[in-house]
Amino acid sequence: MWNYIIQPENLSIILPGIVSVDAGKEPPYAPGDVWHGVSRSFGITNRWTGVFTRVDMPEVMEMRITESRFPFATIDTLEEMTEGTRYTFRVVGEPAIRGPLGRLLDAVMSATFKRALVKSLARLPAHIDASVTDKH
Repeated sequence: MWNYIIQPENLSIILPGIVSVDAGKEPPYAPGDVWHGVSRSFGITNRWTGVFTRVDMPEVMEMRITESRFPFATIDTLEEMTEGTRYTFRVVGEPAIRGPLGRLLDAVMSATFKRALVKSLARLPAHIDASVTDKH
């Protein structure tokens, strides 16, 4: 699973709204490596630059989005379980707008993104299985 999620061309399957990603190099990735991308969410196109801050293969990958309209950090965690691999994806950041309105807007946008992410991740096992089948 790690080999699948670390590939930039698969990011649009994992994360809703990703339009394109350029890693600038092949894996393995290490802290300090940079990805550039474009995402589109809620009608807003956002060009971003992300820097890996932690890569402990095959368990944890952290990236800080340093150049973006909406700076944030992502944390991907893989944990082996008896029933398979648990993949956890977290987004951490500050609301784009401060105050009560910002907190309300952030809650609505977070809930909407979470629903889209859950749908996307539900399809992930089939995509991984297909990519393994294609390689054999």
